[in-house]
Amino acid sequence: MDSDAEALTNLRNSLKYLHKLKVSLHSLFESLANGPSEGQENNAYLRGLQQRLLTMDNAFTDLENSGNMLPTSNPAPSTNTMSIPLEPEDENYEIFRQLTNCYTWNRRVQEYSTSVHSFLKENQLKRTAPSTGSLAKRARKASLDTHNMQTTSVDKVILQLNQSLNQKHPETSIQIYRPMGMSTVLLVTIGKIMKVIMVFRGLHTERIIVKGYGEAAQHENGQVDMWSESKYKVFQLVTHCAQAAILHFHSAVFPEMALYSLVQWLHTYTNLFSDCCNYCQRILNNNLPPTGRGFEKVPIRYHPQCASSQAR
Repeated sequence: MDSDAEALTNLRNSLKYLHKLKVSLHSLFESLANGPSEGQENNAYLRGLQQRLLTMDNAFTDLENSGNMLPTSNPAPSTNTMSIPLEPEDENYEIFRQLTNCYTWNRRVQEYSTSVHSFLKENQLKRTAPSTGSLAKRARKASLDTHNMQTTSVDKVILQLNQSLNQKHPETSIQIYRPMGMSTVLLVTIGKIMKVIMVFRGLHTERIIVKGYGEAAQHENGQVDMWSESKYKVFQLVTHCAQAAILHFHSAVFPEMALYSLVQWLHTYTNLFSDCCNYCQRILNNNLPPTGRGFEKVPIRYHPQCASSQAR
């Protein structure tokens, strides 16, 4: 408030000095136009002109000093809105006044935002302390490297996974394909029930498609079919659940564990056509087996319709 009062005082002084300068200039031009009066000596006339010039110079100096003390402001936007106050209609003038107030408010918001930003930058607000130690460094490094791993490293992880699965589930097999060079595609066969096509980026699963055991998973040229879905409704529903499983088991720090958990979860479909639904205790519902699987340690089996009714 003190700064506003001081600025208002300087503005009043500037207007007073401007008026004084205008009067002095008018008096000077009037004296030059009329010339010396009758009986006035030239020396007296010249002294009068000199005095008026001195008065005008003092007024100009005071105006300049007072103008330098005025606060600077950003220029108003040069748009068509500047022509609004020239309209004789009162309602147009009201629009211009509102626009001017809006521009002033916006400029103040920018100034306050800049001040707040500089303050918050110096005093960072964090809910948790910054991560330190070798564990955090290893986690950050793993989250970056696992998306762009060498094929040899990926093959090593998949080989270990295949060996572990062969000990527990010998009916499950894994085949590796690389149709595009670096990208890895796995063809996982779950017993004689279904085939799972998994597309990887590094060690992270990006796409998964489930097809029946008797369906073709490869083209005639031997390339894996990574895009076409199963022609059977039951395996289309299993594909939807598998896509949700990708998100559930995803881990940027331990992608090997995420891949192992995902394949273990897929193995729960070994008895797809003989397991009963945990909700209705039936195998078929609308001529479909329980295609849904939970993500618990012992996943529940359910029909999509039964899960919807339970949710209500």
